[in-house]
Amino acid sequence: MSVIVECQALTKTYKCGGFRRHRIMALRALTWSVRSGERWAILGPNRAGKSTLLKLLVSLVRPTAGVIYRLGKPAHRIETLQQVGYVSENASLPAHWTVAGLLRWSGILHGLMGSTLDKRVATMLDAFELGGYGPVRVGQLSRGLRQRLALALAWLHQPPLLILDEPFDGLDNSGQKRLMELMDSASWPTVTYILATHDWAFARAWAGHALVLNNGQVCYCGPMERCSWEYSWQITSGSEKLLATVSDSRKVPCKLC
Repeated sequence: MSVIVECQALTKTYKCGGFRRHRIMALRALTWSVRSGERWAILGPNRAGKSTLLKLLVSLVRPTAGVIYRLGKPAHRIETLQQVGYVSENASLPAHWTVAGLLRWSGILHGLMGSTLDKRVATMLDAFELGGYGPVRVGQLSRGLRQRLALALAWLHQPPLLILDEPFDGLDNSGQKRLMELMDSASWPTVTYILATHDWAFARAWAGHALVLNNGQVCYCGPMERCSWEYSWQITSGSEKLLATVSDSRKVPCKLC
């Protein structure tokens, strides 16, 4: 399988505080690769660096150091973004558009037209149970319906790479079940998933690989079946170490890849 995402010594530092003199390192020298067709769960506590990593992968923020390759090309080659579906945490959508209108406009931007566009929009409205909301303005939708629309926009152009940040947030049980079904039954050829989540039970059942972050550093990187990450901490010499349970059921500090 070909490498679809590759990060080399990826680092992101934010400046903050008065006169922006303080620095927070959100991601530290991450080297990681994802192959076509794989399912990766990005795990870790709050402020671990999960959302920062996903924003870097879709060029919403620039790395402080390091290199990202997306679909075989440097990430600054923006044309590769047409082959990515992305849902951010608490996705912000234009309130004045109608649901159907926003889907159609997104489809046009991704090169869809004519009957293909019409069919794809209708399919997404049905798949994400938005059929009765086509003429409704986005600003009138509940949080759960906005999340369904954000997911429909990511799925619309059938991208080979889907990057999802806490996609279950705001969805009721029915919506969560439907999303899991859609992820298991994508009708186009090879789909690669990179998904940040706090839902360990889901990640364990669904993902083939796990990347566990804490304070911007990699704690574990490898097969999901060897990592049972949980919010469990061990205080050693004043420092916190994230724990993971490996396949032999012993709790050990997660190791770097």
